[in-house]
Amino acid sequence: STMSTTPIQYVSLRDPLSPEERAHLLSAFHALCSRTFPEEELDLLSDWILMLDVSPLEALQEKAICMDVVVAVRPRERKEEDVVGLRPSLEVLGGVTVELYPQSACGLVAYVVVERSARGHGIGSCLLKAGQKALDRLCKPACGGRALQYILLESHNPRIELDEPDVMDPSTRLSYWRARGFRVVNMEPAGYTHPPLVRGAELVTCLLLLVLECEWVEVAKLHSWLTEYWTSCDREMDPLSFAGFRGMLAAIQEAAGSDGRLKTQDPSEYLAASTTDQICHST
Repeated sequence: STMSTTPIQYVSLRDPLSPEERAHLLSAFHALCSRTFPEEELDLLSDWILMLDVSPLEALQEKAICMDVVVAVRPRERKEEDVVGLRPSLEVLGGVTVELYPQSACGLVAYVVVERSARGHGIGSCLLKAGQKALDRLCKPACGGRALQYILLESHNPRIELDEPDVMDPSTRLSYWRARGFRVVNMEPAGYTHPPLVRGAELVTCLLLLVLECEWVEVAKLHSWLTEYWTSCDREMDPLSFAGFRGMLAAIQEAAGSDGRLKTQDPSEYLAASTTDQICHST
């Protein structure tokens, strides 16, 4: 496919921007995500706004999640009917949202999306690198000087048949993450369970948890992040009241060695299974 030769810029929404510019870029990217992710897997725009307003210092003091959003933009090509003198509006081609969890000092790549017409030009890889840099910038001030422990990501499990077709084939998506250094945190037989984004919402059980460039993960650190992740969705929720959460903890503790570490898996082990084992139902 062909793309405009206009240079693409990568803009952090924590950069100095006017409130109008930030609101435009954020809402445009959220709209792109809403065309890509099912409703039950997408945060509310209002939640993004709240997390972007949390400074690293507030995250440290209040144990609050802070995030960054980096968008790939280029100026829209000016048309003859445009008013002369007005700056051309920015077109959002894609973006990445990253969340920093200050208690566990772990980062989550929550969403990476590139507009369909702009795919295949390296924008996704650039966004992922920009997301990593954003997490590194947030981490030390938000985590009391600690270094970033793990960068995590969720992806659909190709072994599980989805109720509805995904916008991208799960095997293709997992191959993409594998090529960029992600490995699977094995939670069999329980499987990975995504926390409810809002109280009373259904749990999503057709995902894998991936970690960037780590052959081994420490179970204690993973336990810490899972607890922080689940409680961030609802501070009054007790994760241990969910069988899915207890199952994850039991799985990683069972698989860990005597040193408390868990060996991660090459995603190819999940790609090799051409037949699906089960159908994904929200529970």
